[in-house]
Formats: sequence, structure tokens, C-alpha cells
Amino acid sequence: MMNKNSESFNIARHQYIKGYQDEKGHIFPTLDLIAKEFSLTLSTLRKKAANEGWYQKRKQYQNVREEYEMCIQFKGKYSKLA
Repeated sequence: MMNKNSESFNIARHQYIKGYQDEKGHIFPTLDLIAKEFSLTLSTLRKKAANEGWYQKRKQYQNVREEYEMCIQFKGKYSKLA
């Protein structure tokens, strides 16, 4: 059974790497914001993030997301040229 803390870390990890939608668009929260939101200590969160490579995973996700959004934007333009 998962304890509350590991569950918080799983959700925190997901929010940091993948971000979330709000009315302003797609938000990628800082570790500081996540620590406050989930009542986790920033130092513990930083250690966990560093050990698990959260930053690199976030960068990869952002790159894939940008490529996907560019494809969506240009798809219409390419079909008009064809």
C-alpha cells in the first residue's frame, strides 16, 4: 500500500514534468510552488527531483510538446500548398 507521502511525490513529479492547464495556458510550476502545494519540504523535493532526473524529463516533455504543437500549426498550411 502506498503511503500519503509517496502518493504526494507521484503527483508532484507528474505536475513538475508535465505541467498543467489553467486559464492562462500550460503552466510548468517550480519545485518551490510544488513543495508548498503538496506540503513537502523543498530540500527533500529537490533531492528527489535530482535523483530521478525530473528536470531532464521535463525538458524532453517540453520539446516533444513543442514539436507536436508546431506540427498541428503547420498541418493546415502544408495541405494548402499541396
